[in-house]
Amino acid sequence: MALVTYVSFFALLLQSFLLANSVPCPLEWESASSGSIPDQAVESGPGEYVARVFLDDWYAFKINPRLRKVSVVVDGKEATHENYEVLINPHSCVLKWVRASNKKETLPPEGVVPIAFARKDYVGRGKYDGYLISGMVSDKGLNITHQGKQIILPRYEILDSTYAKLYGSLTSIKFEDADEFYESAHQELIGSSLVEISLTGNHMDTERVSHEKVLQETFIFTEDDHDWKGISSMQVSFHLWFGTSDIKNLVQVNGKDYFEIERTRKLEFSKDILVGTNRNMQVCTFFLKPNPSKAVAFEAIAELTADGDDMTVDLIEEILEANLRGVLKKFPESKTVTTIIKGKMTGRFALDVGSKEFPMDRNNQAGKCAMLNDQPLSKSFI
Repeated sequence: MALVTYVSFFALLLQSFLLANSVPCPLEWESASSGSIPDQAVESGPGEYVARVFLDDWYAFKINPRLRKVSVVVDGKEATHENYEVLINPHSCVLKWVRASNKKETLPPEGVVPIAFARKDYVGRGKYDGYLISGMVSDKGLNITHQGKQIILPRYEILDSTYAKLYGSLTSIKFEDADEFYESAHQELIGSSLVEISLTGNHMDTERVSHEKVLQETFIFTEDDHDWKGISSMQVSFHLWFGTSDIKNLVQVNGKDYFEIERTRKLEFSKDILVGTNRNMQVCTFFLKPNPSKAVAFEAIAELTADGDDMTVDLIEEILEANLRGVLKKFPESKTVTTIIKGKMTGRFALDVGSKEFPMDRNNQAGKCAMLNDQPLSKSFI
């Protein structure tokens, strides 16, 4: 049964998919003075917050609202200030502190927070003398100020700021170039049988041949341009144009540029073979599987919804734009935003089943089925 006949009826539903806590989310610096702390300030520890001050350059430190002045030590010299800037989180970013060390050659988190624009130093914190103190991370370590001294810590934590998770669905999927995808398919053997002569004279008869195979099918989905960037997991449910059962599965992406779905399917094929009086027949049954070098393109509409009181359609739009995805429509009442997803699907699954018969003399050996395994589809397949 040709793929093109059923491709328009392929309905795919992807539910509860999470967009990227691996996509950097911007924090901002807000001016303050005399111990004041603005709303949405980022805590470096209990009751203390991340702040910065400009001397000859920007320097990060901790601010305690009980103190009207702050102290920063640079090159052994201490300076006190009433005016400073506090790090705030106006975009409801997900914040976490990631362990690091100046002795480990590891890349910092994707969502590091720089001290200032175009600076390589970024916000960190570390423990010293029983205190959890924020400062700035450089190649040497974490630079902090404590009791009038400048201290470099070799072990510390880096602030990582990423976007919150979104939940949604993927619907209205449409496939392109379906004929080419089907016609380029390869054959894989289900079973083979030798039907031997059992009659004499000029009579012919039929014999029933049946084969079956349990196939572990795999469906691989890739996304054009964005490579599923920021996707954490998806609850996937879709109805195929081949086979009898729907697929429902929770898939984990976790930074990969694809996701795959597996299912177990039983393939069955039966056929009546006309047997002559002067020859044996070798019967080969196959299923059609996608050519490994081919994929079928798809386009779908993603519907994204927001969870939580802090989430809005504007924030969802911001997250999509951070992923370089466009926005189709926004629905504030239902907290839903739609966008277009384009990609490709391939894998190892049965597009169709069929058979081939080979007439044989009594002395011939039945070996032609194995020779046809993994060969491209031919006109005599069905």
